[in-house]
Amino acid sequence: MSCEETKQLLSSYIDDVLSLPARVAVDAHLGKCPICRTQLSELRSLTRDLGRLSRPALPTDLAFSITDALMIEAAAQRQAPEPSFTGRVALWLEPRLMPYTIGSFASVILFISMFAALRPHFGPSRSSNAERHLCCRAQVRLRSL
Repeated sequence: MSCEETKQLLSSYIDDVLSLPARVAVDAHLGKCPICRTQLSELRSLTRDLGRLSRPALPTDLAFSITDALMIEAAAQRQAPEPSFTGRVALWLEPRLMPYTIGSFASVILFISMFAALRPHFGPSRSSNAERHLCCRAQVRLRSL
């Protein structure tokens, strides 16, 4: 067994919850490894020190304060008016509509900016199309003559 595996099992070893084969393997490793024995003794010392600590005392009015808080909460819920149909629809729509609104707004802004950026290029293409159209008409007239 390696030191890393032993370190992971030391807490279970102290709590005496390891299976017999695992406990034998940890015992064999502890017999050979002074570093793991030191960690085991430190962990045991820590466990003893924690066991000596006094338990915190609960406040004497804890049950009363919890009951009081629950009564205040229940009273607040009873006093809250039932939202109207439009209010319930608005509460339902708000988290669903917001992402789509932002996405749509961003798409419109992107479209307008792209159109504005490409607008100067539309003029020359129209004039060249018109010239080409006139030129084709002239050629058709010449052929027909």
